[in-house]
Amino acid sequence: MAVPDVAGRNFWGGRTYVRGQGPTELDNHGSQRHLGWLLRDPDGFVEELSWAAGGRQILLERRTVAVRTVSQVADGCWALDFTTALTNVTGETVTLGSPATGGRPGAGYGGFFWRAPRRPEPPRVFSADGEGEAAVHGRASDWLALAAEDWTLVFAGATGDTRADPWFVRTGDYPGVGSALAWDRRLAIAPADTVTRRIVTAVADGRLDREAAARIGAQLSDKGATV
Repeated sequence: MAVPDVAGRNFWGGRTYVRGQGPTELDNHGSQRHLGWLLRDPDGFVEELSWAAGGRQILLERRTVAVRTVSQVADGCWALDFTTALTNVTGETVTLGSPATGGRPGAGYGGFFWRAPRRPEPPRVFSADGEGEAAVHGRASDWLALAAEDWTLVFAGATGDTRADPWFVRTGDYPGVGSALAWDRRLAIAPADTVTRRIVTAVADGRLDREAAARIGAQLSDKGATV
């Protein structure tokens, strides 16, 4: 869970993109720091984190991670249930952005991100509405699947707000999938307000077809019966 621009501070890591200059090094990096556990169980946890930069806290995050079962779909399949709730604690409006909302069209990363292992051949990527990187990148869909020869990941937005966010997808340079908080405009969080997103990711052995991925995606959403 990382955002490249929170009120002008970089919570992504690495180099910072500057419009008109390209990637460069800026002294604007923030940090996520663990504050405490609200719950720790064998199948998950609830954690509080401080997003701070420049000597002040900007966001308070409550992060919930849990393991879920995925029934009657595929052997060796389980799901990671991830919820993030970001609360603005500054007393003034805070905005979140990405390179796509700062002058470079088509980037759009920032938020939940899963980087998958490389394979000799790029994985197949498809959603409920299209197939191939060009067809799914930058578009919203209830679920999205990334399928290699020996594994498949099925990502599902488990709330309406999450499903409205476009998917960030890469298969050529590296395989990775993210859910973009700020695709074509900055996301504003008013003082004391909270932005919540929930993504459930199924991890399955083997390459699943569209029908199996669709069944999993339906189970993982709050439209289904298992979350």
